[in-house]
Amino acid sequence: MPTTVNDLFRNANVLRSGAVRWGTPVPLEKPGVYVIATTEDPQQHTGLVECPIDEHSVDQLIRVRPEILIDNAAADAARLTLRLRALWPASESVVYIGKAGTDTSRRVKQFYDTRIGARAPHAGGWPVKMLDTRRLWVHYGATARPGDAEAAMIALFAEAVPLEVRRALVDPSAPLPYANLEYPAGRRKAHGIRGAKELRRKPAPPPRPAPVPAAGYFDRSEAAESIAFAAAFGGHVPKKDHGTCPDCFTQFTPTGTCAC
Repeated sequence: MPTTVNDLFRNANVLRSGAVRWGTPVPLEKPGVYVIATTEDPQQHTGLVECPIDEHSVDQLIRVRPEILIDNAAADAARLTLRLRALWPASESVVYIGKAGTDTSRRVKQFYDTRIGARAPHAGGWPVKMLDTRRLWVHYGATARPGDAEAAMIALFAEAVPLEVRRALVDPSAPLPYANLEYPAGRRKAHGIRGAKELRRKPAPPPRPAPVPAAGYFDRSEAAESIAFAAAFGGHVPKKDHGTCPDCFTQFTPTGTCAC
């Protein structure tokens, strides 16, 4: 039997606070978990058999991310739609399970605000944006341990997916909610879709330090100045003046001697 929203919250020991339609602010400014579902009723077992794909959203993703691949081959809207349908666990009402480490309202808003094909601020459940979101609800509840609650919810969902539904999924070994693409521990769903989000920006390399001149080094401007100085004396650089002897009036040598 499909898992209800209440089943998930109960298994995670989280009190469900309520539900809002997709796109509506979540009134919970505390750490928590949230469940996106196709029903407002948290006790409803039966979900949609068919994945409610929004064709315009699929077209937009193909347009903004033309590099998208499916099984390492170029994708078009038709192939992407088929693959997204293969992520959908038939008759399950739960679409996505997420957590918020600080402010649930803010985290869900980041999900709403993330553009199709973008990586930030929250693109972890990007397949949600490929659906007719008018049919979605966001259930939420506060918890001091959102990571543990999320893991408990996902574990229960995966265990309860019927065998015949698992077999129809693109990755039967990962019977996760439609838009959850990996387990909390990091094991990813083998969905074969790549390039659905913009490339991760690499940080700019640190500036290279200026080279330290070697001993005896002088730059081109110093060399030019020396050449000009020598040319002013007919190519002969005058000897250094070490002073004049007050007795014989001859110049001192570098060692301090004179004519007297």
